Amino acid sequence: MSWQETVTARYRGLMISSFQIWTSVGTLVGTVVDNFTAPIPGRNSYLIPLGIIYAVPVLLSIGLFFIPESPRWLMQHDKPEKAMHSLLWLRPHGEAAVRRELADIQEALEGERAMAEHTSVLDMFTNPIDRRRTWLAVGAISTQGASGAMYMIGKLTALCSPSRGLRYGLLVLKSGSLWNILLQHGQHRSTL
Repeated sequence: MSWQETVTARYRGLMISSFQIWTSVGTLVGTVVDNFTAPIPGRNSYLIPLGIIYAVPVLLSIGLFFIPESPRWLMQHDKPEKAMHSLLWLRPHGEAAVRRELADIQEALEGERAMAEHTSVLDMFTNPIDRRRTWLAVGAISTQGASGAMYMIGKLTALCSPSRGLRYGLLVLKSGSLWNILLQHGQHRSTL
């Protein structure tokens, strides 16, 4: 069951964007664990990070047994009674609101089926509106990578090391500029 299928429409964008935040948090935690286990002699230096990697997926896998199927998926496979039960589990605010939401889901699915008959993958590039959407999505993902955020997450623990001082690392983080990081890394004198 994915977030975009279960969250109410009001909070859907927020929850979808939180995926990226948790990806960054996971990367930061992984980097911190790697940096702190690197000096450990022997096999534990790599076994500890590998063990921690599997902790969250194991917990999520166990949790899957307690979460119902997506109401949208159930409606898509012609199981409206199960979809109603699943949506009532997700939104215990009353049957009337759930029925309205199921009707909205059914209407959206019918619209998607009607559009699917007349669309193809090439429409991303031939249709001017879809082409603009495609370029916006590619641009957003590309600029996210070019922003240097993952570089900051990966290097923050090294920048905040005792040899450089926490103050230096926080200053670099505050600047938020990849250019400033490269300039300050290239200098051999302390800038603080």
